[in-house]
Amino acid sequence: MGIRIHKVMGWGLNNIVTDEKGEVIDPRIDTTFFQSEDYWNKYDDIVGFIMYLENNKEECEKVLNEIEPPRFPERRNGDFHRTSINWILKFWEEDKKRYNISPLTYDSEFGDGHILLISNFQEPGWSRFDDCIDYYEAKDSLIHIRDLTNKCGIYPYLGVSHIPGSPKFGEEGYPNYLEPSKYNMMIGEWDKDIPPMIKDPEILEYFKKYYRPVIPAPIILWAYWIGIFKDFNKTIQEFRPMIYTYWA
Repeated sequence: MGIRIHKVMGWGLNNIVTDEKGEVIDPRIDTTFFQSEDYWNKYDDIVGFIMYLENNKEECEKVLNEIEPPRFPERRNGDFHRTSINWILKFWEEDKKRYNISPLTYDSEFGDGHILLISNFQEPGWSRFDDCIDYYEAKDSLIHIRDLTNKCGIYPYLGVSHIPGSPKFGEEGYPNYLEPSKYNMMIGEWDKDIPPMIKDPEILEYFKKYYRPVIPAPIILWAYWIGIFKDFNKTIQEFRPMIYTYWA
């Protein structure tokens, strides 16, 4: 088959703004990135990313602290994120050959120009081409997105975080982190026949609006490293988990 189906899981945006020609004009994005050497040099340069991580651990730890709040404020959050960085480097040293996927997926020619996705290069199973069954099941639907927000992430990166800077961030009764089952029961997504645990409509709306699935450290740091977003801290909070299927 000359044209193959691509299936990719990760976190990203599905509302990239483009003009009538399909060119990116999104105010969140440095639109020169796709025409620059950085795009071709960075979009699949895992070695370059690892070298950056090794030489900038303190900066990367600070980035993670700003994006993902401490799950348990009584503990030292720095240790949590420092461990995440060390695990990325440890797995890279132990098994480099596993990491052969391109984390950045953006294909405006064959895919959907409104979708930009970053996968976790530590999870090779998150990106693949089609098999014969996939081909015949999908041949009438060229592009498909499955939003995994209500799943609270992708295993093993599950849970929801209170978005830093939200109106009630840090207040009692509004935890920084919630397990998927508890969160879905609170907002009424656990079972369609069971009402939300939160009875106050305003509080319920708050939890739906200001909590989002946790974002894996490799995805946060990769998005930061490539330098594509003008306001990184703001835009990364809009990232949501999804499965992206397209032909190319």
